[in-house]
Amino acid sequence: MVTDPDISLEISSKDSLNVYIRLLNQYDDVNVVGPMLKIIDVPDSYPSRLSCWMLKTKQFWRKIPLMTKLAGKKMALLALVVDH
Repeated sequence: MVTDPDISLEISSKDSLNVYIRLLNQYDDVNVVGPMLKIIDVPDSYPSRLSCWMLKTKQFWRKIPLMTKLAGKKMALLALVVDH
């Protein structure tokens, strides 16, 4: 599992790591999984909120996700390159 330091796992489901393992097992061509920051997670007080929003919209949220079900839950998946 990979995440950025700006993503908190505190509010994640206690099942998150199991979900990531299942995704890795379900998709042979996937090597890395992890959470994605939602724009509502970026506080208004964050000084770079607008530029963050613009960058993330262009980079991620314009893409159409693959919708799937895992353990009865709907999930949206995006094929992305891991940033460095």
